[in-house]
Amino acid sequence: MAKSKAKKMRDKMTREGKRNPELNRSLFVFADMDTRKTKTKKEKLQHQHTKHKKTIIRRSVQYRR
Repeated sequence: MAKSKAKKMRDKMTREGKRNPELNRSLFVFADMDTRKTKTKKEKLQHQHTKHKKTIIRRSVQYRR
């Protein structure tokens, strides 16, 4: 299989003593992101509660003025 242009550039940089850009990648690149956890009913309700709680507080402050 042929090397890509990007791979050739990375190899050239390492040969010339420069930093390999592959080392800059985070650890999350190799993590399996396919196994995601969906929120439970309790988590969804908690999110909605705190989300709308903020708007209620803002409205009550506006009416006080």
